[in-house]
Amino acid sequence: GTYNFIGATDPHLELALANPAELTEEEREIIEEEFFWINPYPLDDDGDDPYFSKRYAALNEVRKTRSLTEEEIRDLTALFFLWGVSPRLHERYGIEHLRGQDHYSREDVIEIIRAQRKICADLIDMYRWADQNGSEIITSPYYHPILPLLTSDGWEEVTKTSWEEDAYLQLRMAVERYKEIFGHEPAGLWPPEQAVSQDVLEPIERAGFDWFVTDEGILEKTTGESASFTSKTEVYRVEGTTKNLNVIFRDSEISDRISFSYGNKPTEAALDDLMGELRAVKNKLENPGDHLLTLALDGENWMFMAEYPNNGRNFLEGFYDRLEGANWIKTVTPANFFKANPGKTNTLETLATGSWLGDLATWRGEPEEDAAWRRIIEARRIEDKSSSGKEKSKSILAAQGSDWFWWYVRDGPGLR
Repeated sequence: GTYNFIGATDPHLELALANPAELTEEEREIIEEEFFWINPYPLDDDGDDPYFSKRYAALNEVRKTRSLTEEEIRDLTALFFLWGVSPRLHERYGIEHLRGQDHYSREDVIEIIRAQRKICADLIDMYRWADQNGSEIITSPYYHPILPLLTSDGWEEVTKTSWEEDAYLQLRMAVERYKEIFGHEPAGLWPPEQAVSQDVLEPIERAGFDWFVTDEGILEKTTGESASFTSKTEVYRVEGTTKNLNVIFRDSEISDRISFSYGNKPTEAALDDLMGELRAVKNKLENPGDHLLTLALDGENWMFMAEYPNNGRNFLEGFYDRLEGANWIKTVTPANFFKANPGKTNTLETLATGSWLGDLATWRGEPEEDAAWRRIIEARRIEDKSSSGKEKSKSILAAQGSDWFWWYVRDGPGLR
């Protein structure tokens, strides 16, 4: 991945393995702040968070009044990595016995890190199991680029040609990697940041995808009308593409409630509201069984940023329980819905450009962002001149990843 090209390592892991006695003042300050950067479920001593950690909570209070001792730094390190693992996995990976201790050793820290590495190694098998048992696993372009920026011919301060072939390579590399893992090609595509345009359709289709999802705001920009309950639960195809590429639009309101709002509500109240929203959509549809309501959201938003009680476990499990008991809802994968409803698609003359943030300004237009794009343009020019048309280097494709530009911006999380 990208780390191979920049020689990056995990700074938290480096700090965890360091001797607390040899840490600099700056490193100690980083640990005291950033080793609490998890969902605060182990800090909450209430009925909604059954995994309260007395020692972790105590260290959180101590750091507000003074610097931590070397022993406390070690304890904090162990607890940060321990609670960074879902407690549902503690027993399976042999680290449940480390809960509730008053103090931790270097050996404890290493044991937890080894468990984390084992979980990472097992992750692909977990996805394979899900794929084989009815879930539809989709993918994104290999290095997570903003596809419309690759296929565009530039903007105010950046002059470039369309890099449609780069977009295709990013997509095809993802397909090939997916096939290596699952033994078959993916049907669905998650465009990074839900960013799409008319120009990205050809490389998406050429790479072999059957469908992709984007934001209902794109539907509104495309049609010039507010998305209705009916329009945003229908399946679309865009003129000029072959009959096989389906487009679905997520319900932004309901999806964003899960991402940003429900974590601040009692779990049962949040579930009541969610099920009420789903029923309201159903009641507005003339033939509900012909419609597909799509909820789509980034995992880190609802699990990390929304601060759900018990890290969202109660909410997620409660949601599944309610879906199982609701005979008026049928859950279905997009691929299976298309298969069961052939021909039930609407046609769009074109597809608007945008993302689920609205436009593409988060990844272009500011001085630092545009400087980065100009460097990629120059690198491509040099490579094209020297390689005589050989395959695009992976380092250039990696440099097109969206996260570089996300952290450059001043209109986003802040310049880094």
